[in-house]
Amino acid sequence: MIFLRRAVMVVLIRKSVSLLAPLSKNCCRSLSVTIRDEDKNVADTIGRKRFPKRKVALLLGFRGTNMFGFQLQASQPELRTVEGEMQAALRRAGVVAQENIDDLKKVGWTRAARTDKGVSAARHVVTVKLELEDDDIEKAITQINAELPQDIRVFDAVRVTKGFDAKRSCDRRRYVYMLPHCFLMSLDELIALFSRITGRDQARILAFRQQIIAAKLGGIHVADTWSLTQEEKQCLAHELASYRASAASIEQLNHILQAFVGTKNFHNFTAKIQSTHDSAMRYMISLSADDFSVPLKEYPEQNMHWLRLTVIGQSFMLHQIRKMVAVAAHAARTSRVPNIESAQAIVNGLTDPKRDVPLQHAPGEGLYLGEPLFCSYNQFKSDDSIGRHQLKWEHDHPKFELIDAFRRDVVENAIIQDGSPAALLPFIDHLWHILLFGFRLSPDDHIELCNLDARDLIALHGDATHQ
Repeated sequence: MIFLRRAVMVVLIRKSVSLLAPLSKNCCRSLSVTIRDEDKNVADTIGRKRFPKRKVALLLGFRGTNMFGFQLQASQPELRTVEGEMQAALRRAGVVAQENIDDLKKVGWTRAARTDKGVSAARHVVTVKLELEDDDIEKAITQINAELPQDIRVFDAVRVTKGFDAKRSCDRRRYVYMLPHCFLMSLDELIALFSRITGRDQARILAFRQQIIAAKLGGIHVADTWSLTQEEKQCLAHELASYRASAASIEQLNHILQAFVGTKNFHNFTAKIQSTHDSAMRYMISLSADDFSVPLKEYPEQNMHWLRLTVIGQSFMLHQIRKMVAVAAHAARTSRVPNIESAQAIVNGLTDPKRDVPLQHAPGEGLYLGEPLFCSYNQFKSDDSIGRHQLKWEHDHPKFELIDAFRRDVVENAIIQDGSPAALLPFIDHLWHILLFGFRLSPDDHIELCNLDARDLIALHGDATHQ
């Protein structure tokens, strides 16, 4: 009926144009273009065969290396995003109402999580209303994948309730951070290695630090003479590639990961959120670190050692996980957490709403979204008897191998790069900044400079003056 109404409107517009002789040629030309466009839209809509709409949860994975985040950027539509690619693929595949696809909300679009620029996802869930021919979900998946680039894949589609919202129905989210063992190297070891490769000993590093502080606090531009050259970073990467952290360091890392569990005020672990704001309170469910290794690309008889940090929480703020990882790693490399009590003391200080501590964050290259979890929905809303299956894809799921292969071969391999030392370059930059600018694990730590952010410099001015 709605299409008939639109067709009638076009006819009425055509009749009106004949009565508009006084209008300028340019105005008439504009109206003519509008009418032709409307004719085309009506023809497309009327001519296309329609199928029943079914609200489904799409399980997809993507490699975010060349993406500007997950969410469509309305103000900068030219930026490549996962939602932008999905929108275009759904339009070309013809599996959604074409008159609604320009506004994703009109096709029932919701997302379980947002990811930042460069962050990948092994599993992500969105909802959309698909027009399914003969209720053939697998055919629709094939059609969508045929229109998607290879770094985005749709694995499954599951019928969901009308009220299902991917964000609101998601109880918790699981993120993974891939951490190289060299990230836990002690400060003494780091200073010795960096001094040998770069020729900058500890005294020179401290001199750099003092020059930067003095210049920054005086509002003077400082030449970037402290950055590592590309050649230096490559040499360091080869030296660090086969490094293996001690069991004691990994144990200390796990101590502080465990100390993050529970509901805490994470105002120091994000940006622009005051400790008094409700959103600063976040519930962490579990954190753990698992050891694994891959053959070193250039020397296959040796291994490159990594830790897979798994973080499960109800929800997360911007930079939160990366700052948690940075804190945990620095506590381990400085042997500050020999037991769970000492780890708890550090976390309590950093989550104290009355104390502000500028924190660095670990490189974004190590982070990816593992999966959103829908525990309550699976328990109370799913119903296999009517084809409304649970939203979980475990080892017994027929598509598990396909999904897990994408995680292993695409998402994680984008981080570890087939065991290439080049995978360590972002982490080397972070380690150098720690040596140069320090890292505060407590409000009482007197370190002149935490990073080069101007606000942090102002906050640390008092510390710098009495060092």
